[in-house]
Parts: sequence; structure tokens; C-alpha cells
Amino acid sequence: MASFLSSAGMLSEPEKTNASGDQGGTSIACIFTTSLPAQFKVDPTPIEIPTTAARATLSDVINHLLDASDEPRPFDFCINDELLRSNIQSYLDKHKLSTEITLNIEYMLLPPPPKEQDTVQADEWVAAIHLDPSQRLVFALFDGSVVDMRNEETVKYKNHEQPISGAIVMQKNSDSIVVTSSLDHSLCAHDKSSGHSFVFVGHDAPVRGVAASPSRHQCVSWSEDASLKVWDFPTAASRSTKKVAGTNSKKGPSTMERSPVSTLHGHDMSIQAACWPTNNSMYSASDDGFIRCWDVENSETTSKFLVGTAATTGISFNSRSGLIASSHTDRTVRVWDYRMKDGSALVNKVNAHLGWVTCVSWDPNSDHKFASSSIDCSTKVCDMRANIATYTIRAHSDEVTCMDWSEGRIATGSKDGTVKMFNTNSAEY
Repeated sequence: MASFLSSAGMLSEPEKTNASGDQGGTSIACIFTTSLPAQFKVDPTPIEIPTTAARATLSDVINHLLDASDEPRPFDFCINDELLRSNIQSYLDKHKLSTEITLNIEYMLLPPPPKEQDTVQADEWVAAIHLDPSQRLVFALFDGSVVDMRNEETVKYKNHEQPISGAIVMQKNSDSIVVTSSLDHSLCAHDKSSGHSFVFVGHDAPVRGVAASPSRHQCVSWSEDASLKVWDFPTAASRSTKKVAGTNSKKGPSTMERSPVSTLHGHDMSIQAACWPTNNSMYSASDDGFIRCWDVENSETTSKFLVGTAATTGISFNSRSGLIASSHTDRTVRVWDYRMKDGSALVNKVNAHLGWVTCVSWDPNSDHKFASSSIDCSTKVCDMRANIATYTIRAHSDEVTCMDWSEGRIATGSKDGTVKMFNTNSAEY
């Protein structure tokens, strides 16, 4: 039987000799399915496809079946939850499958590459970045400064005398405040409306980062002292707030100290990363080689799993799939399912970079896509169903130190003193 590509006139004469089943080439029966809207669906009848076909050729097949040769769309293809990144024959060989079977292939629109939107000159190493769903951009610099950009307004102020390690936006009702963590053992926040400054004290070593709770009414910090501390939204009236001596002026703003609501102990070494994705669940990664899952209300570990000897630099939780992605100094991103009870929690391992991976962030609108940044000056957009990057962003001239992905935008910060913004919205139907 001649393959579909040959009978449809989609191959040249030399290609026909290689791809036609009755002329020595190898083909396999394929059924194409999709969850795309009706205008993208094709007849699910099996058709013979040469096993030499890869993504570009299969994309031509779908466009031909849709009679979309005038305005072809690029498609991507998935077999048994694995993206096709070579040809069909390589997939069959990898899984020891015969051409006698019928192969079910799911197709979807190939997402466009991230498009650079804007560059912000910071004139200093960028240490931390936060991209708010409201389009607010906050980034912190190694010199202890904070830059807050929203609604065409940019404010820059100094929060710490030592390098900043993290930055977030906390919110309660209509009030919002930027909180930063630092190697000076503290966290700081400045309320622009009242002029009050807040210093969060309690850690005994450099604070490595800060993350907001889902409601953003609270935040958690983690430190080289091997502890995590939970903090409430800072207000002057809070019980956990006291004024710093010498700053109590009735005519002007005060500096106030904050105490933690609770402290979580369990790690044996410095904590390098954490996230707080659901109201009562928190996750942290430490130099002790473990990722711990926490019950926030009871301040106790519910489970833990070993991630290996390579230091963890960042973690991100996918609220859609329940998977955890972690970035490491061995140039990899690992994907974990903490719910697995037997054996390793490791789901996938992606070797995408040429140097340490500094951070990782899931696409909030995808079960599968994440981005990672590295000291190799690049940011990679990956899909956990493949072991290679989908797109590579090379926009910085020095190490990419921080990155965040929020609602169709990626923001990256670098030692080159710039912040870059990229549009990642998928192609519209």
C-alpha cells in the first residue's frame, strides 16, 4: 500500500521511493485526534504515514487534510503523552513497537516563540523579580534597591544595605505592599500610603527568598538557618508589630518590627527555595537534598523525597497538574510528583542548559509548559512531555539570575543590568 503522502502527491519522486510502503519504504497506520475546535478536526480514519515523517511533515499532512494549504498552521504532535521530537521510526524504536500497530497521534497548535516586548535598564545586577497578574512588575537589585512599576508609574527606593534575594507583592483588600528578603537576615516592606517601614525579624542567617500565599495575605521566607517563617500582612495595628526605638514620631512615619506567625523546622541544612501554592500546602528545597511538603496550619512535614546531590536553586508548583519543577546546579530541571507512594517521585528530567539553572517557573495556563533560566545567559521554554527545549530565548549578555511567568508574560532579570519582558500568548484560533 502506498503511503498517504505519496498518494496525496506531497512527495517528490526520490521521497516516494523511500516513503511508499510497496517500494521498500516503511509506513504505519495513524489515527489523528485533537481537542482543538471543530474547524481543526480531521477524519479519524487510519491513514498510512511513512515512519520517516517528523513534526514538519505531519504538520503538512494535517494542513492538507484540512484543505488549509493557503493558510497553513504549524502543529505539534503527541503520542502517549510524549511529544514527537524526532521521526516516527525513532519513537517506535525507543518503545520497541512494531509498524503492524495503529498509532494514535494527538495534534495541537504549535505555540509561537516568545516575543520580546520591552527592556528596562536597571544599571545594576538584577537579583529578584516578580510579575503580578495585574501587570505590575517588581524587581530588586543586588545593591538593596527595589523598583516598582505599575500603571505607567515607576518608583525606586532602598530597602536593604545588603543584596536582596527575593521580592513579592502582598495584598489585603485594596492595600498592597512589596516585601523583599535579603542576605542581611531580614525582610523589609515600605507602605507608600502611610510612609511606615516594616522590618521582619526572626531569622538567624541570610534569608534566601520569600513567597506569597495564594490569598497574598501572608508570605513565607526561608533561610540558611534551615527554617521557614510565616508572616502576616504588615500593618501598624497588628499584634506582631512593634515600633523600633527612636523612630516613634507623631508627626512622621515610623519603622516597625514584625514577628513571624509561625516557624517550620525539618530541614537539616540551608533552604534554597520554597513555594506556597495552596492555602495549607507549602514546598521547600534544601541543601540537605530533600524537598519537603508542609502542612502550614500545623507547621509539620507531611512528606519528603530525595532530589539528589545537585543543589536545588528554585522550585515551582503547577496548580493544574499538581507537579513540582525544580532547577539545579547540574544544568537540569526535574519534574516531580510528590503524590507517588512507591519508588522515586521523579517524573521527568530535562537537560536544556549549558550551565547552572538559576530558576524555574511553570506557565500558569498549562499543565505541561515551564521556563528555566541559567548562567548560560539563556531562558528556555520547555514542555515536560519532551526532553529538549521548545524555544530558547537569548536576550541577555550575562547570567540570567531570576525569572517569572505570569498570565502570558515572562520577565527575566540578569547580571547585565536589564529586565526583559516577553509575550508568550498562544496563537489564537
